[in-house]
Amino acid sequence: MKRIVSIFLGCLFAVIQVYGQQYSATLEGNKKEGYYQFKIPSGIRSVIGNDISKIRIRDNGGQEVPFVKFVYASAGDKFIPLTIVKKETIADSVTTLVIKNTKLETWTSISLRIANSNSSKRYTLTGSNDSVNWFSLSENQLLDNLVGSDQTFKDQEITFPLNNYRYLKIMIRDKGSSPINVLEVGRYESVKTAATYQPVQGVKFDMKSENKNSILHVMLPDFQIIDYVSLSVSDPKLYQRKVSVLASQLVQVKRNRWEDQLVEIGQYELSPANTHMVIPSLFVKDFYIQIENLDSPPLRIDSLSLGQTALNIVTNVAAGKQYSIVIDSAFKAPDYDLSLFKNNANDQLPVLTVSKLKSIKPGTGDIKNEAWKKTFGNILLWGGMVIAIIVICYFAIGFLKDVNKK
Repeated sequence: MKRIVSIFLGCLFAVIQVYGQQYSATLEGNKKEGYYQFKIPSGIRSVIGNDISKIRIRDNGGQEVPFVKFVYASAGDKFIPLTIVKKETIADSVTTLVIKNTKLETWTSISLRIANSNSSKRYTLTGSNDSVNWFSLSENQLLDNLVGSDQTFKDQEITFPLNNYRYLKIMIRDKGSSPINVLEVGRYESVKTAATYQPVQGVKFDMKSENKNSILHVMLPDFQIIDYVSLSVSDPKLYQRKVSVLASQLVQVKRNRWEDQLVEIGQYELSPANTHMVIPSLFVKDFYIQIENLDSPPLRIDSLSLGQTALNIVTNVAAGKQYSIVIDSAFKAPDYDLSLFKNNANDQLPVLTVSKLKSIKPGTGDIKNEAWKKTFGNILLWGGMVIAIIVICYFAIGFLKDVNKK
């Protein structure tokens, strides 16, 4: 009994220590008042991945400063409609849309093509593999700024955690108002080049050959988002090989048992005309590339480079004032009035630079720790409940054994 409680307490303190970790970096270059843009550097990406809800911008007085993610639309972007298997509106209640992921692709966003409206709506997003059992992806999110600048509709992107559910269900609340007109649901596809990606530093790899395959083990000093892989092949001059990208993931092997296994992320074809791969976004410290050689000699790979899609942030700051980015895993998604930022966001905005990331202790400086305090309280509450259940079960089993002996 003591051993069980000790193990649990050890795990509890480990979790508390992780949640207590915070980081900060300063923003520089705000010589004039107004809107600025900056890219989240790879040092911060190694902590947050693609999740900007874990960051806050604060001035030197500790006041929170709103910000918004800005996505540059390239000339090659193309709207690809998705299959809507159900569209139902219940008056003064809810509009329900069910979208089918026919190819079981991995998604982090879709776009709703909405007829222009001055309304704003709250929505919930769930996912399912059988259209019967639904699982939460995103709750109580806001749809606003639904007016296209030069057309009769607005393509509104909604984002969510990485998934490949066969079905996505969007439930838009219409209580007390008329529904909005969702014309289509789709995704934007674009041809990306290496210049679109931020380079990832500190990449190392080793290569071995076995069973007519070349296997590259790609290693990074820290966890990083990886969206792009490029290989420099010096020999042979002509080749055409099948390539698989594999990464470690938790896989359920039994009802209550999970194991770390190498899972294929995607398949590609390598040739002198195509030595790069755009892969589903990975947040990893290492992964593998398997090249199928068959009876051909292995490729001579001189170097390998990785890239990550840039996270562009737009914010409004005062001239000469000090600002910092604070990162904390306990933060929840902020609820800012983003419409003004989106209307003023463009790629011509002046650029802020971000200093090197540094670790800070909770409670130091001007950092407000309400989120941490709430998380800490929740950990203690649930931890105490779990220990209480273990103690009750322990004595109940002992009581039953005594009864059986009598």
